[in-house]
Amino acid sequence: MSTTSVLYHGFGVRGYKYLKTEYQKGNIIFHIERDPHKRCCAECGSKRVKKKGHFSRELRAVPIGKKKVFLCLHLHRLQCKVCRSLKLEPLILSFPKKHWTKSLGRYVVELLKERDCRRCGSAFGDELGYGKGDTPLGIKEEV
Repeated sequence: MSTTSVLYHGFGVRGYKYLKTEYQKGNIIFHIERDPHKRCCAECGSKRVKKKGHFSRELRAVPIGKKKVFLCLHLHRLQCKVCRSLKLEPLILSFPKKHWTKSLGRYVVELLKERDCRRCGSAFGDELGYGKGDTPLGIKEEV
């Protein structure tokens, strides 16, 4: 199975192009960027955009066995030739201001159906907002 296929079927990554894989400190990091044919203006939806800078953002994904998996997104700042807006590419893998993927959120919810909050949260630690009385997604436990 190819890496692109693993990203698509295992992590729900659609509309992104695979760049490379890194293995650092026991973690797996997949580098991906938006498919050039899928780039569009976040304001008006026009495909007539040009790149004006870039940056990377790392998202926590569903683990593979005991290894942590991260998706390193190489995002571009896009300037629209129609409406002249200058915005970042829309992020479809994650909710705004979150550092975990939507697929990881669904995975944690499934774990919560089978385990109590403390055992489930200890698997992810502080990375998903687990603290006193919180579930891994930051939802307060009912006493």
